[in-house]
Amino acid sequence: MDGFGGGALNEGLLEQGVVAAARALRRSTGAQIGGFTASHGIIESRHDGILSAQADQRPAPFEIVLETPHHAPMRRQGHAFLFGLHAILAEYRQLECTTKT
Repeated sequence: MDGFGGGALNEGLLEQGVVAAARALRRSTGAQIGGFTASHGIIESRHDGILSAQADQRPAPFEIVLETPHHAPMRRQGHAFLFGLHAILAEYRQLECTTKT
């Protein structure tokens, strides 16, 4: 299980997502994932071809991608994604509540 993201909010959100997803699939630990530099399951650079917002879009969105190993059973991939997504949304809601008060 690994992921990467872009934008100002991604670090905390992505970390929460990868931690939660690891309940279903082991977190990647290598220094490289798919040929890209990584640390603790988080890919540190973007790669060409990824779908993303236009560079000049304002306000700049944040982007998060959770990746599951293709060889893992589909059911576990689905659980990992849902665990990660739920954690990301919960953390985002918490950030929104904190910034609005």
